[in-house]
Amino acid sequence: MSALAVYEWAESQCTEAFDWYMARRVWPSRVSKLLRVMTIALGVIGSGVPFFALASDSHISSDWGYLGLLVAAGCLLGDRAFGFSASWSRYVRTAISIESEIASARAELLSVLAANPLHKDRNGLIAQIAVTLIARTNEAVSHETAEWIEDFRGAQEELRGKAGTLGP
Repeated sequence: MSALAVYEWAESQCTEAFDWYMARRVWPSRVSKLLRVMTIALGVIGSGVPFFALASDSHISSDWGYLGLLVAAGCLLGDRAFGFSASWSRYVRTAISIESEIASARAELLSVLAANPLHKDRNGLIAQIAVTLIARTNEAVSHETAEWIEDFRGAQEELRGKAGTLGP
């Protein structure tokens, strides 16, 4: 197997990881945006209901505003508890990091290929580029996983703290 074939395999593995992160970010991003829009809309509606109830002769109770504010808070808490906003931004950061590593490896490979083609260490240099690319991509994925664990633990602690303050 040639050194270029090893590099191509390494780049394809890293491209697969990039594609996975880019595909994986879509749903958390959509859910996060939906929850944020609902938080804002319900917060505005919940805040406006008491004013509307006072200003009009309708039989709408201003207490309905509390329900809007409660559901708005629930949307925000749901986003925080399930980590939708945090997850899609982590995926994008990791994908950008992987993409940067691929671009850097391509540039390094081109410089090696553009150099003297009869250089005796050329295959060794190309193999080293492939090894470095895989190592840096694994590093980016490991960093994202560690961030996910930290976010998950933080959300658990936050929920425990909030649940403790709600009790009798």
